[in-house]
Amino acid sequence: MHITSIHRNPLLVVASLVLSTHAADPTYWIHSSCAPYGFSDVMADSLSMATSSVTNKDVYDLQWAFKWIFGSKNTTPSQEIAARYKVTNLVMAEIGNLKSTDNSATASIRIYCDNDARWTLAPDRPDTPEGQKNKDKKPSDQYWVDNENGLRKRGPPSCKDSGMMGVTYHSRTDVRDDYDPSQLRPRDVITICNSILTGSGAEKFRTLKTYIKGYHVAGRKSKQLELIASFTLLHELAHCKPWAKDDIPHPYGWSNVIENRHPQDNAENFAYLGLFAGLLDNKYRLNFNPRDAEDGYIEQLPLKKTKRDVPAKCRDVFYRRNNVECMEVVVV
Repeated sequence: MHITSIHRNPLLVVASLVLSTHAADPTYWIHSSCAPYGFSDVMADSLSMATSSVTNKDVYDLQWAFKWIFGSKNTTPSQEIAARYKVTNLVMAEIGNLKSTDNSATASIRIYCDNDARWTLAPDRPDTPEGQKNKDKKPSDQYWVDNENGLRKRGPPSCKDSGMMGVTYHSRTDVRDDYDPSQLRPRDVITICNSILTGSGAEKFRTLKTYIKGYHVAGRKSKQLELIASFTLLHELAHCKPWAKDDIPHPYGWSNVIENRHPQDNAENFAYLGLFAGLLDNKYRLNFNPRDAEDGYIEQLPLKKTKRDVPAKCRDVFYRRNNVECMEVVVV
């Protein structure tokens, strides 16, 4: 969705101006290894969740979620919450505005579903003595190369870890100086690992919509949603430039997201915000699990909502959506 086509939120106007000032907006290219997994739908779902986190009209539930995901368990001052809200909107609007390209050479983001099979052990120099060759080193000290993307790293490719869901490699930090100069442009390379693509549980539902159709989801735990490919992809996209969100220590999962002291720097927080918006689009939401503080649970949206202590001016939809003070409104 083009940001300029969305109305009624001044933050989106700011987002469109920021997007228009980029020298080149980020683009993505999907490798043929993703074709068997219906990855065009996966990408569309990831971008839709990002966009919905900015445009969803369920202002009460979405702002409640935002304050928990980016507000350090509701203890952050409202003024700082408002600043985070503005920045987060810009990031999610830009991710949602990503455009595809058929030209892998010019794409700023390349996406693979080959379980990192393209990586090979780096060759030794002819003068390397026996016993010091790369092939003779212990696995954690061996160097590997991805010649398709001009990448080099120490230790096995990340998807070789059976528990890894996805990984983003950054060309500026991983590329070697003696590679083809055409490979040295800033680029991010994402791999979605087999643990997400070939599982038989929640993983087989690769988009949020197919997950909801495939399960009776009310009451299920949020950790199951983390196995959906589009959620993993949204997390990995947040790692990419120009957003470059990190994995802050203890970054993953519901409890770590709402406890994180630097939520605006953690990719998982952005993925969870998109996930929450996607659930709202399908008439569900995440809530706290009274039986398991480590996990959230999915509940169906109530048919009616009651407003507690809602200022009269915040009942006006236009005013409410465009004024920070109304972010304090909570639906119970």
